[in-house]
Amino acid sequence: MWRTQTTRKGRHIITALKYLSTESASPKQNVPPPVAKRPSSAASKTLKLIGLGLPVVAGGVIGYAWYDSDFRRQIEENLPYAKEVFENILPQDEGKPAIRG
Repeated sequence: MWRTQTTRKGRHIITALKYLSTESASPKQNVPPPVAKRPSSAASKTLKLIGLGLPVVAGGVIGYAWYDSDFRRQIEENLPYAKEVFENILPQDEGKPAIRG
């Protein structure tokens, strides 16, 4: 019973607010002015592409290097400092002894 009374009161308040809002202002005053949308520049698109693409590609390379030891060896031979990065991120291969020097 309490619930039906509050629903009825709420309905009356909402109806009154709708009536007052349409009654007090003319139709042109209720419409906000159009907001000009800034065109996105090519530089921002490039930064978004680099900012999202680079971590995805790097994660894919590191993930596949963890899975395939031949790919890891190939990346270590062809990219400078890749060996140091892989040593810090990935565990050592069981087939190769860890060489410290």
